[in-house]
Amino acid sequence: CTIVVAGRVNSLATVQTLFAEDANGVQIYIDTSGIVTLVKFGVSLIVNTAAATIVAGVPFVVTVRLSGGTAVIRKNGVQVVTAATALAFSATTGARIGTNFDGTTQPVGGAIGWVVPLPTALSDADCLTVERLVSSQFPNGPVF
Repeated sequence: CTIVVAGRVNSLATVQTLFAEDANGVQIYIDTSGIVTLVKFGVSLIVNTAAATIVAGVPFVVTVRLSGGTAVIRKNGVQVVTAATALAFSATTGARIGTNFDGTTQPVGGAIGWVVPLPTALSDADCLTVERLVSSQFPNGPVF
């Protein structure tokens, strides 16, 4: 799968969830240090990196991709981390944008302009095309 998110957070005082599926799916969140983290919701960390750090008040485009046992995080058009994962994912019963799956915790304090969840893993070139599109549509989005 590939998930592309364009947004901006106003503060890093709390953990903020960009996208969350139910217990069988993925969750993408920004921790209080600004680090983008990908987890299997309620189960295990998949990957995170300080190279994908978000700065309060600065628009961003984050992409996560899962394919063939590999997890990737991209920020503003650049791949910043790759990690192997043996976690399996099954069908989910829904997703939330801008909050944890319960619909109330870890809300995004800022703006989310685009969330593009795709069932297939895009190539790097296709990721860049989608990232540039969502960035161009988000007010003051990053240019890359």
